[in-house]
Amino acid sequence: AYSGLALLEIAADPLIMQMGPTKSAIRRLNIAQALNPLGQLVGFFLSSWIVASELRNPIGQLAHALVQPYFFIGMCVLLFAFLVDKFAFPPVASERVARQDSTFGDIAQLLKNRMFAFALVALALYMVGQSFLWDVTLHYVHAGQRSATSAADLLSWALLVFLIGRFVGTALMFRFEPARLLVVFAAMATILAALAVLLGGRLGVLGILGASFFLSILFPTIYGCAVQNLGPHIKSASAILIMASGSANMVLPIIKLVSGPGAVAVMALIPVLCFGAILAFAVIQQRASGLRLQPLQSGAKT
Repeated sequence: AYSGLALLEIAADPLIMQMGPTKSAIRRLNIAQALNPLGQLVGFFLSSWIVASELRNPIGQLAHALVQPYFFIGMCVLLFAFLVDKFAFPPVASERVARQDSTFGDIAQLLKNRMFAFALVALALYMVGQSFLWDVTLHYVHAGQRSATSAADLLSWALLVFLIGRFVGTALMFRFEPARLLVVFAAMATILAALAVLLGGRLGVLGILGASFFLSILFPTIYGCAVQNLGPHIKSASAILIMASGSANMVLPIIKLVSGPGAVAVMALIPVLCFGAILAFAVIQQRASGLRLQPLQSGAKT
């Protein structure tokens, strides 16, 4: 699943950035990604449906019980593939990287760009912070309150608030610069994540929900800041950013594997550190001549 999502992001995000004026590129990407949380919510409830089917039915009838949910998933995939095949994409979608261009040369030049390298780290930290917030921090805060609401229910509410935040943040980009919104949203996510851990209980839950709201525009906005104005390097840049952020998802299971039960309180603070680093990137990005990264030279020749 992660591999398929990564390939989709690598292919689609640069296309969205180039399908229109540069000034509105980051806003377009946020609009396109606004439906991602909706897909997450649908997947969350669909998986709950599948698990419920497994628990309700004996082993002998399990295969029959799972026909409907998996048939629904398969039909959705086929419908999406049909629409993509019939949709007329602009010419930029069919452009190919020149044979004489070196991918490794592109990567070397990109990593020499300080703002791009900072954005790369910020994007990876976002994935780490989000995964810890919705796993370790959420369970840590939930364990400290007396409530009939399960941690899974809290996660579904966090996804819903995240979805609302994505639409609200995207709407605000029609009036405010994305870089300025990135500073505000990163600052609020940092503060609310810290309050969630420090206060705990119901206030902690509200802190997690609030942080989820302000996390909404961080990923596409950081990505947009990183690749904007990179010209022919945008495809290589997209691959680096998406693969790095995808690899960052491995941090949570690795740390949970090597750490003991007593480290939960410390791990719950990891999102605060991650979002704080993203705030530092946002402030520097806002000061760095608008949203423009340093221009790169044409691709290296082999």
